[in-house]
Amino acid sequence: SLAPTHAGSLAAMAASGREGFVEGEDYRGIASLAVLIPVPETDWCLIAKDETAEIFGVWRFRAALLMVLFAVLAGGVGSLGLFVRQHNQKAYYKALYGAEARLRRSMEHHSITLKAIGEGIIATDTHGRVELVNPVAEMLTGWRHEEASGRPLEEVFCLVDEETRLRVHGSAVEVLQNSQRADQCDRHLLVAKDGTERAITHSVSSMYSDRGTI
Repeated sequence: SLAPTHAGSLAAMAASGREGFVEGEDYRGIASLAVLIPVPETDWCLIAKDETAEIFGVWRFRAALLMVLFAVLAGGVGSLGLFVRQHNQKAYYKALYGAEARLRRSMEHHSITLKAIGEGIIATDTHGRVELVNPVAEMLTGWRHEEASGRPLEEVFCLVDEETRLRVHGSAVEVLQNSQRADQCDRHLLVAKDGTERAITHSVSSMYSDRGTI
């Protein structure tokens, strides 16, 4: 038999009575993993070994392969998520664009209708500031739509009593506060921007949205 060269060798471990799974060097000095099994009723010991590098090399390869597979899977999931997100964003923006286009067409339609009416029409916001002046109202008041936008209604639509010559105030504000229609059948004088006076009758009413707000 060969004498063990040092205590860390597999042979030395077997000679010292070690059993079971051990890690050491074989007779060539190569790091190995082994199982030491004593042979009953003899001084012999069976050593089943394999090189550590070879054993762990397989696991390293499998681990590397698994990491690559996980990386590919993660990349695929990320790409799929990105594709779904871009698809949803595209659908959202497409729907938003469609809604804006429909709203724009609706606003254009209503604007054309208001401008085509043969009577003067002035529309305001809920604070009584002018938002729209149709061509007839432009002619009567002397205010162009661009000039009147954002101004208080009573500055653009200036009324005086035909008999007393006093300013007529508050009709639009009262309608907005009371949510009612105000019809003025008495003749008032509309004072245009250039001072021209015209006898008119007028009415004020609230417009409501689909949600019932003014």
